[in-house]
Amino acid sequence: MNNSMYKDLCYIKPKIYLNRKFFLSCEELILASYLQSCGKPYQWIYSDGWDFSYDTLSQTLCMGKDSRFANLNTMFGIQKISTRGSKLNSLIGSATEKGMCLIIFAETRYISEEHNYYQKDRSHFYMIRPTVNPDKVVSVVSWLPEYEREVDYSSLEKAYEATNCESYLLTPPIKSEVSLLRQLKKCHSQMTGTDDESNRSYGLAGMDKFIERWRQASGIINDRIEIDELKEVITRRTKFAEFLLSIMDNMDYDPQQRYVIRLYEVAEQCINQWTYFRNSLIRKKSIHNTDLSDLITRLELIRDSEHDMVENFNEFIVYLEGVDDLQNIQVYGRVGAILSEKYSVYVEEGAADLRLLGLDSISIINFIVDIEAEFGIQFMDHELVVDEFATVDAITSKIMEKICEGRSE
Repeated sequence: MNNSMYKDLCYIKPKIYLNRKFFLSCEELILASYLQSCGKPYQWIYSDGWDFSYDTLSQTLCMGKDSRFANLNTMFGIQKISTRGSKLNSLIGSATEKGMCLIIFAETRYISEEHNYYQKDRSHFYMIRPTVNPDKVVSVVSWLPEYEREVDYSSLEKAYEATNCESYLLTPPIKSEVSLLRQLKKCHSQMTGTDDESNRSYGLAGMDKFIERWRQASGIINDRIEIDELKEVITRRTKFAEFLLSIMDNMDYDPQQRYVIRLYEVAEQCINQWTYFRNSLIRKKSIHNTDLSDLITRLELIRDSEHDMVENFNEFIVYLEGVDDLQNIQVYGRVGAILSEKYSVYVEEGAADLRLLGLDSISIINFIVDIEAEFGIQFMDHELVVDEFATVDAITSKIMEKICEGRSE
């Protein structure tokens, strides 16, 4: 993709499906803004985030590696280029010229005095909008708290230098996300879990060891209980729930969306149960209550919910084995949307003959023209054989063939 397409990119406020605050950090909201501004779904970079691992030797709850930037590269071809110590004006000029996204780490107190958050001595991530003349004023954006305005360059430079000139660039995306099936299989594997040779247990296996530790605690609550780690468990599951909602948003007309709906419902149940467990633990520590029996019961319920999640995952994966990937599902949904909105035809079975649902040959040709406009593709005259466009399944297959042809050119 030509980098010049991103030179005048206006970073938009990211769309969040979940009505939950602060499950994305200021930096993560910036990444979401960049991806959505480029027409990419940010939720995908958290699609393998159902981590849970327990170290039986040290008796500690451990979280896996942060895979955001690895997924940015794998899914979208976006590279992160660290630029510590570089001059700010040259960074802004280079990012603007090359169509890259510049993200800096800066002291808030130098940037604004209008908001209590910014009056304190703290560091914060900002994205810099493309700027042709950076030596005067620079347009900066942050989404937690929301902040969009032009800042005097000298003030921004002070804020940037106060953090030892820490920043990085993100290159433009060059490809679409990877297979939904592959990502869900990866997450399913994490959820199922195993024991390894380093004394760590993962997924459900890790949960079993974690619960056993609590049963053996004999009413002792001490500082080794992982309050922060439990918060991260909740956060990662919340990000995954957001990913599921983004899938559902593209599957409105797919008859198999019930799989995703069920997955989301169980994910929400897991999030709520982990939250109740953590809050109860904090309260017990605060009032020095050492009775763990109710907490152990909560953990066992959580374990049951996570097991339910694994089973629902497996059902969805079996279905996806015959679907190929999310784009196929999205295409199916968009085709169904055109049929319902423009032709008042509602398809429940992909193999149903559209001619039997009220479309004649002229309507089908007009429908094909609508499809070409919707997907930015074009069929040759000799390809306009009505019999080959008579079902949604056949149409979806035709569209995917054209999309694949476009990728190979």
